[in-house]
Amino acid sequence: MLLWLIGINLAVFLLYSIIDKGMLLFGRPTDVPFRLLAMPTDFERLLHAPWTLLTSTFFHEGLWHILFNMLWLWFFGRLFSQYFSSNDLLLVYLLGGATGNLLCIVAYEVLPYFHNAAAHSYILGASGAAMAIMLATTMKAPRAKVYLWGLLGLEVRYFALIIVAIDFFSVAGENAGGHIAHIGGALFGLLYGPMRRRAHLAFQKHSARKRPYAPRASWHESIHTRKQKRAKSTNRTAPQGATDTRGDGERLKEILEKLSKGGYGALSTEEKEFLFRRKG
Repeated sequence: MLLWLIGINLAVFLLYSIIDKGMLLFGRPTDVPFRLLAMPTDFERLLHAPWTLLTSTFFHEGLWHILFNMLWLWFFGRLFSQYFSSNDLLLVYLLGGATGNLLCIVAYEVLPYFHNAAAHSYILGASGAAMAIMLATTMKAPRAKVYLWGLLGLEVRYFALIIVAIDFFSVAGENAGGHIAHIGGALFGLLYGPMRRRAHLAFQKHSARKRPYAPRASWHESIHTRKQKRAKSTNRTAPQGATDTRGDGERLKEILEKLSKGGYGALSTEEKEFLFRRKG
């Protein structure tokens, strides 16, 4: 799944670059493909292009932009895959990127600092999704080591803390939307582990409530089962009677004597059955 995500990002970048340069050469407006993929930073424009909430997470403009994000995605995506499944990777990528984009829109709508920029700004790139993947990995294995340039070993929790701190102190800079999207992705990554556990427990409880009952036997199967039980009971009591070679009269006398002394409750099951048969 990681290679698929990187491949889609690269394919979108190449296709956009070809179309953009072609439209430029033929004198066509070059902002059309950009507006189809990048997400606007205000709600009103987003309502006219809601798909950009996700397409923007696969869209990059500029070689260094996509190169940095794909290296970041590759590095932490491989670490993430050691603890989660491919489905988890896809889910965190999409929802983490979307959460970062939504936080960016909220910030541009609510904070007065961004009011003037909201009407003409756009957000794009996989960095918010990559942040979500990094923080989800950090919550799962905070002491996992990451090696910078193959030399300096640093626990992933400290690396994540440094990156989040840089984004936090850069929200008023030139790439404010990008840094806010990073923070939104990081928040989703922090919450993904607990949300995943709760969803798993809820699914287990739901499955337990819907567990099917054992099918009831039909009437003829029930009769057959009762006959088998009676046959087994007869087989169990037969040897006891077979070992008793005394006459029925002597046997009856002993049982009646026992009955007079201890009452009916003092008799064994076999003795009660003997009396019952004699009465019959």
